Amino acid sequence: MTATIAAVYVLFVAHYSINVIFWDEWDSVPIVHAALHSHLTLSALWAQHNENRILLPNLVVVASALVEHYNSKSIILLGAFSFVASFVILLVIFRHYLRHALTPIHVLTLGVVWFSLEDTENSLWAFQLAWYLIVIFLLAMIFLLAPQRRHRNLVVAGAALFAIAASMSSLQGLLLWPVGLICLLWSRTRERRLIIECAVWLVMCGITAALYFHNFNFQTTGSSPGFALRHPFGMAKFFLASLGNVVPTTHSNLRIHELIGAVVFIGATFVVVQSFRDKTMRDRNPLPIALISFGVLFDGSIVLGRISFGIGEALSPRYTMANLLVLTGIVVFAWGYSRPTTHLTRHAVRPTTARRVGFILLGLFLVVQVVDGTAYGISSGRTYRQNRLTAARIVVNLDRIPGPEQQRLAASYVFPNVTALRPFLQEARSDNLSVFAPGPYRFYRLQGPPST
Repeated sequence: MTATIAAVYVLFVAHYSINVIFWDEWDSVPIVHAALHSHLTLSALWAQHNENRILLPNLVVVASALVEHYNSKSIILLGAFSFVASFVILLVIFRHYLRHALTPIHVLTLGVVWFSLEDTENSLWAFQLAWYLIVIFLLAMIFLLAPQRRHRNLVVAGAALFAIAASMSSLQGLLLWPVGLICLLWSRTRERRLIIECAVWLVMCGITAALYFHNFNFQTTGSSPGFALRHPFGMAKFFLASLGNVVPTTHSNLRIHELIGAVVFIGATFVVVQSFRDKTMRDRNPLPIALISFGVLFDGSIVLGRISFGIGEALSPRYTMANLLVLTGIVVFAWGYSRPTTHLTRHAVRPTTARRVGFILLGLFLVVQVVDGTAYGISSGRTYRQNRLTAARIVVNLDRIPGPEQQRLAASYVFPNVTALRPFLQEARSDNLSVFAPGPYRFYRLQGPPST
């Protein structure tokens, strides 16, 4: 079952992905050029991109350039295989959470959410590799910090290394530190070792954050926290709309998404509260709370950074990944909560009935999400593929496009400013990168520019 679900996802990504440098990826061209001509510096790899430090993704891009001329499709597939590996780790932690072997229905319900085709923009954009790296680091950290793990010193050190690696991938990687602290504190007594572990964890978090924000330019982040805090009602609407975008709709109706987001948030809150209250849940690992905490914190970071663009920005499909993690956490909890506890008596009819109703509602929600998300994903995949093919024809044949049309086509399919794009194009062409490699270049050159 696992192999089937993963194969379908990878085939989808392989079919609709295209090897062409797109939007933010053009900012990596100077780094690749420097690497190919032996003058790459650490400062260039560490340089800020909007609010992000993307050291590890930059290293992947450099490796791709050295091996195969900066092939975007290969990087996209690397992200897909990374996501498959994350799912395998998830299943291992999930099995430990349930305390019995997984059945096909367990794998299926988690798989259809985890690999939801709704998350098409991330899965078909090489620049989003950073978030896929963060997810696999997150799952690896949760796995290591499971309760009753032996060799605690090595375990905590390894988990800290994963948190550091995530922090070197994008801003959201810093969120692994609070999630890791939750895992450390989960279901453990207040013993001296725990205090030491938490203290070391917080020190490592502080050092990493200090390094991340050293010489940080807060003017390039899109929106300031001050602006967001001055609009608390707008923040709440943005947050709920983003969380509600876990179920796509055919139109951008904010109220519908806010309502869906409120439902998901209530469900997530129930999971967190019940996990803390129920002793049988406290005896398990904190997988549901860890996933939900990361997803909610992720959405919070997006709210702070993007609310100045308007509440409609909440429906951007690239923010769907975090919301799918929240939904995954709810599904994990539901499977654990479905097992009858040993202390139920013949008088415990209401909880059992309430559980059954809750499971039915969650099942219906998943059916709607899967059907709607799959239809949306396939439609979006076709659109993305066609747009990337158009982008490839534009960059290869830009000299054949009339001057007045260049800016319009570039801004629509390639990069926001054609003047700023030209130096990147020159370096990509001189280094035979991406579509400027001999084979793709001849192919798109023969096709000519898209009709205007």
